[in-house]
Amino acid sequence: MTIGTVARLTGVSIETIRFYEREGLVADPPRKESGYRLYGAETLSRLRFIHRARELGFSLGEIKELLFLRIAPNDTCDHIVEKAEEKILEIDEKVEALLRMKEALEALARACPGRGPVAQCPVIDETDDFYRIVYDPVRRQVPPRRNSSEGKRALRSKS
Repeated sequence: MTIGTVARLTGVSIETIRFYEREGLVADPPRKESGYRLYGAETLSRLRFIHRARELGFSLGEIKELLFLRIAPNDTCDHIVEKAEEKILEIDEKVEALLRMKEALEALARACPGRGPVAQCPVIDETDDFYRIVYDPVRRQVPPRRNSSEGKRALRSKS
């Protein structure tokens, strides 16, 4: 099969297939006398595996490990399960971070009156506090706007 056929059958672009070859994820295929690469069923299987693993969130480094485990004669499924459980924990952490980001952005959007100068919009004005809003579990509220009367009073009382 040509690289174009393999790309169509696997959903992996030609450029990505060549990248995987350079990275050692896919073996360099034999070539015809004309120089065209000839891919076999093993390459299709491997590319489909890589594609599915990428969709599940595995990095290329993790995929290399999985591919190695796939061919290691003395390994058992527990190594694969361990990798999958590690990935599940990583995904859970990402989901929690995304939910915190969503919550913070919703709060910033609610705090914006929808009119007035852009400099007074909390979405713009408070984005520098975004990290604290998202990652500080104790203080997950939108701080008062710096140019608001509440914010000015709070600043005066601190000085």
